[in-house]
Amino acid sequence: MTTLLALLVGGSALSASPADAVRWGLAPDATRWYVESDVVLPQHLWFEADFNKQARVRTFQVRMVLDCSGVTPRAKATRLDCHIEDAALGGVTFTRERGKLQPVLEELDDKLTGATLQVVLTERGHVRAIRLKNAFVHDQRNRRINRMNEILRLVTARALAGFDLVMPREGNRSGDSWVQHTDLIFGAPSLSGVRGSVDEVHHAEWLDDGRVAIRTEGRGTSVPGPMSTVENIYLGNVEADAVFDTQRGLLVERAWSMAVSPTPSSPLAQGWQGIPYAQRGRIELLDAGEAVDVGETREWTPSTELPPTTLQRMTPFAWADPGAVPLWGSVVTDMPESLEIPELDRFEW
Repeated sequence: MTTLLALLVGGSALSASPADAVRWGLAPDATRWYVESDVVLPQHLWFEADFNKQARVRTFQVRMVLDCSGVTPRAKATRLDCHIEDAALGGVTFTRERGKLQPVLEELDDKLTGATLQVVLTERGHVRAIRLKNAFVHDQRNRRINRMNEILRLVTARALAGFDLVMPREGNRSGDSWVQHTDLIFGAPSLSGVRGSVDEVHHAEWLDDGRVAIRTEGRGTSVPGPMSTVENIYLGNVEADAVFDTQRGLLVERAWSMAVSPTPSSPLAQGWQGIPYAQRGRIELLDAGEAVDVGETREWTPSTELPPTTLQRMTPFAWADPGAVPLWGSVVTDMPESLEIPELDRFEW
């Protein structure tokens, strides 16, 4: 996702506060990003081809290489036009619909590749809006096609959620830490909208090479669907690690995860523990001309012989037991130097 996010450094001395040294800005030249997201849904989502074919999805993954070069200033915000160079989708459907999802995913892949994502960023780095443009394979337009394109926009937004990283205000009095109360990571792919809030704490520190690492931990709620007297309220935690290159003024990488479960009073949790909603994602800056294989688009088939996936074993981070296996290690210490596309088999159930 190219030009997306950049940092303007207000000084060269590492003795300065890292929170004061980073500010959202825009790189003057095109920037390329690899983005990915894995999502486990509490309720199924319909994936539909333009004509005749559809399947319910309970788990999906989206992987894209983005080239963002268009920059359009707006009132207190900036719009970035990001060309999707390549994309791949994966998903798991229900047993009775096995085999029906593959042709749908292939058509959605065709829609995404070559389309444009418009990302509107505020001055402080909040993602105000994401729009999907030119994602059509047929000239015809109807309610079914428009509905699926909106679902496709919501799906791609999961891979862009990590860019919603608000910088501290000028004159921040909390030293190297600051808070954020709305976050796209806590969103959900719902045609009826989603509400909620989050209390996140970001902490910045200098790395030895002059870059800034930002650690995020928080807890919040997510309420997908229309407002009603009976709602499913999801409560849980979020964790993320980011690295900023202050010399180049760019977000180098960010990895995040979110796990929420329905509260005891939610209809989905009455009589049992309910179905969690979990996601994780990653963003990585690419060098100019760097080639990335996003993998193939395919339907995954359930398997009872494989061990539980990381998402199935996921437990909240800061509130987890000491022996629990985290979803992500620290980006600063554990992320490989070169980008590695994960094997799709790790998502088979």
